[in-house]
Amino acid sequence: MRAIGPAGHIMKVYWDRNDDERSKAQLRSLRKSRYGISPDDRVCSFHSAVYMGNKLMPHEGSIVSRDGKQLSFSVMGLTDERLKSCLVEMADFGANWLSLRPSIALLLAEAIERHNLPIPPTLRYVELTGELLLDEHRRIIQGVFQVELAFLCSSGETNPIAFECKHKSLHVLDDDVAVEIVKGGHPVIGEVGGIHVTSLRNHAMPLIRFETGDIGLLLDTVCRCGEKTPTLKLVDSHPCEFFVSETGQRISGASMESIIEHTNESMSRAIRKFRITQKAPGEFDVELALKPAYVNWQESVKQEFLANVSEPGLKLAKWDFVYAEGSRNMRG
Repeated sequence: MRAIGPAGHIMKVYWDRNDDERSKAQLRSLRKSRYGISPDDRVCSFHSAVYMGNKLMPHEGSIVSRDGKQLSFSVMGLTDERLKSCLVEMADFGANWLSLRPSIALLLAEAIERHNLPIPPTLRYVELTGELLLDEHRRIIQGVFQVELAFLCSSGETNPIAFECKHKSLHVLDDDVAVEIVKGGHPVIGEVGGIHVTSLRNHAMPLIRFETGDIGLLLDTVCRCGEKTPTLKLVDSHPCEFFVSETGQRISGASMESIIEHTNESMSRAIRKFRITQKAPGEFDVELALKPAYVNWQESVKQEFLANVSEPGLKLAKWDFVYAEGSRNMRG
């Protein structure tokens, strides 16, 4: 069985545009100093949802940013042929670096090896984020792409949190966030606990001690790289896992999150928490906790969910829906 997600509440965080840019300045500076990647370099990424202002846009195959420096692909429909097409587009775009989840990087790496495809010739760097990066996955990805690789701990609510140096230590971006490890209701150092983040840049909707749902510890030792900022070690986070279709296609959990996001946006954000569990290839349990005001919307939410299943490998899947109060470990 495979389930998606840590606990938490679904929330939308609003940013002033200038604050949003400032919250990424330290990360951009470190990308440049550590890995030679500047804001002018071309990046390719994968998106689960795209907003135009406050409006969620329909699923798109690929999107180029207005300044022409970012090419983003939808996480939906990453079949073998689509992965090959993405790699061709990356090469034509002249991608200098990639920003993507470990699960999607693994799918790309497997497609490259399976079809003996070339790496985009301009590629110099890969940045992994959004899922826990295991050592075995790091070795596979770096072994295929043969470029420098780093891990970024980030959150949609607070933006970048900690960035990996060349010694594989995650250094807290302390210009932008304050990170605390909370155990038994109290902050601790050198002990494992829940990761709480306070945004230092968001003045429109500041988050104080936001509980990310991840588990980690802060180390007070000085890294070999010489950085004096606190070092964060992730112990448990969003796992790098795949769902499997009845035809054997591996599907990143990002596809499921995209379905939930589109469903929730269409249904006045009625879903408070969710958990999707795979029982067998092509068979899934969808466990939803709706907000109290929407408990009578169960059938409407179900139909909207099914209408948003555009992933080819999931179109023939069997979906069983269960509605809960949300007290268990469901993703929000």
